[in-house]
Amino acid sequence: MRLLGSDRARAQRWRVRLACRPAPLLHGRQPQQLRTTARGLSKCVLDASPRRPTGVAYDYWEQYLTVEDFLRMTILYASLAAVAVALAFLVTELLSLGWGFAAALQGAAAGAVFIASTISASVVTVVGLLGWAGVPLSGLTAMSSLMAVGYATEFAVHITHHFIANGASTARERVDAAMSSVRAT
Repeated sequence: MRLLGSDRARAQRWRVRLACRPAPLLHGRQPQQLRTTARGLSKCVLDASPRRPTGVAYDYWEQYLTVEDFLRMTILYASLAAVAVALAFLVTELLSLGWGFAAALQGAAAGAVFIASTISASVVTVVGLLGWAGVPLSGLTAMSSLMAVGYATEFAVHITHHFIANGASTARERVDAAMSSVRAT
């Protein structure tokens, strides 16, 4: 059994015999290797000692088992919630501006499609660039990717609201009015 430097000294001092070899640090490893290492760590038991290995690789091993599923599910739920809230906001705002219910619902639905496409483009860009740059997926990078949903939603709702709600007659005038109103705020 091969132990790393400080672990070897600690094991000799406390006469702790590890049931399995400590894994090297998990940074920069492929997801399949991370899962294999994490599963091995979960089966690693110390012989009759309250002491256990510590460090990033040992304390946070569980996140490497579920981080991909966590990322997919949270981005999906956050995106759906953002589109639902944006749809409700746009319907309410358009009704308060004197639009009919059918017209408000149709305008809000078109805005929700724009907002959903903006969110998906933002998330694909952030997650794609992280993967392309070789940044290992962890809890921190998953939360950063999830924050992209919030930023994309906030930006898209403001642009969509100003585009739909202004009284311009042509699409070009609406775009100009929407961009100038967002820039002014």
